[in-house]
Amino acid sequence: MHDRGVLMETVLGINIGTTSTEGCLVNVQSGNVVSQCSVGYSPGFQNLDGVKNGAEQRSQVWTDAAIRSANEMVLAGNNLDAEVRAVAISSMIGGLNIPVDRDFEPLRAVPIWLDRRAHREAKAASDTLDSEHLGRVTGNVDISPSLGFTKLLWYMANDTERFRRTRALLTPNGMIVKMLTGEHVTDIVSLGAFGGVMDRSRMRVDDELLFQIAQIGSQLAGDRLELSPDLFGTIVGSDKVVGPVTAAGAGLSGLPEGIPVVASGLDASVALLASGGREPGDNILMMGTSWSLGVLSNWTPNVPVSGMLHTPHVVGGDTMTFSMTGGPYTGGTAGFWMPEMVVRSSFAKLEGEAKMVPPGAGGITFLPYLMGDRTPLGQENVTGAFLGLRADHNRAHMFTAVLEGGVMLHEECMEDAARMGIELKTTRVVDSAYRSALWRSIIADVTGRPIMYHPDFPGISYGDAMLAALGSGMVSDDRIFKWVPPARTIEPTEDDNRKAAYGRARERYRRFRDILCDQ
Repeated sequence: MHDRGVLMETVLGINIGTTSTEGCLVNVQSGNVVSQCSVGYSPGFQNLDGVKNGAEQRSQVWTDAAIRSANEMVLAGNNLDAEVRAVAISSMIGGLNIPVDRDFEPLRAVPIWLDRRAHREAKAASDTLDSEHLGRVTGNVDISPSLGFTKLLWYMANDTERFRRTRALLTPNGMIVKMLTGEHVTDIVSLGAFGGVMDRSRMRVDDELLFQIAQIGSQLAGDRLELSPDLFGTIVGSDKVVGPVTAAGAGLSGLPEGIPVVASGLDASVALLASGGREPGDNILMMGTSWSLGVLSNWTPNVPVSGMLHTPHVVGGDTMTFSMTGGPYTGGTAGFWMPEMVVRSSFAKLEGEAKMVPPGAGGITFLPYLMGDRTPLGQENVTGAFLGLRADHNRAHMFTAVLEGGVMLHEECMEDAARMGIELKTTRVVDSAYRSALWRSIIADVTGRPIMYHPDFPGISYGDAMLAALGSGMVSDDRIFKWVPPARTIEPTEDDNRKAAYGRARERYRRFRDILCDQ
């Protein structure tokens, strides 16, 4: 055992996801993972307040998991003579975000990214806001119930008394930053993903748009309500230090008092960083509970592109844009839904059975719109469906159809990105949720494009550790990308029979999709 007086320098990354929170402790000198942990919980698919199309989560689920992860990683480091020198925390899109009162106590369960209750509010915003002005200021022109600001309108109109008591809207990662540092901040990536309020050029809340949203909310509520930029706190870059861990934060988390806390941001953008993406055209398919195709491009002022959600990137956000096609689309949700909610089996067991099913799932088509679809369909009320079922089919056929249906939706999002003039290099696939070799091979075979996969990918929280090292100044920009483990390329099939089978499956999928969407 080495001398206890010489401590290994490490950085800690924490990612708060829909079904788990993960921690990753990384050696600053080598970039090697020292220790990891994962705290699982039920996703926020449940509708806690009974509202139609609702999907909510209690914020305490996230905060408990993040604090537990921090304590576990500090303990693991202590056992290995390692000391945490910086920390960064990311999260999925927060939906409404966490409404808190003046004491920063949560006021209600959070309508998450999957929640689609704000139809009336999205329509009111679309009818009222000048889309040209919205696009020019925020870089986004689309308005949907998926966005945070339309959920805020719902909150104003339908939970008015609690809205009046709301003093801040904290992102899930922002809540942990507040607990550690005492500072109320929103990172630029999460603010951009909230929609409707961010001045992309100045990286701040736009007062005029916020005033217009307040007027819409007042009209919907039938009462005069106000919105303040203070709801979002200080706006910070994702690679910037927010402040040091306070004595109170150290007591909660086990982290050393005084170490820097870096803001981090949206998990999909962090995942691209963790996979080594850094140039225009670099893109990632994040295969989590949500699937998200994200691509980097140079930021072009005043040129909004419809059909995508555009935010600054977690690194170099002043010049680099991270754009998500599909936003929160639910190919991945289906991968969780069938094993856990339908057949009560494990993903791994069903995958093993599905490997015996030929391409095309025996003629079954699955439309994976379990929580509506933001893009490419733009229909929040569309539902999922199995079509083509016969008596000789079994659950392996159905699960294969689920896997193929998710990929068919992903392929459409790729085609949308190409139609928008966005260059897509080889897609980097991050599959930390399912680690499914079968699903990855289907992606390559259906799209006819090679994909890059990191077999030893340590998870999104590794990207947070990278940001902690970057933001604290412990590691330079050039050196940080040398941390990233090598990727493996998965080539698409050359088998003509498989290609033909997927071609027939694609034709069925698109035909049934069109029929369903016409209903």
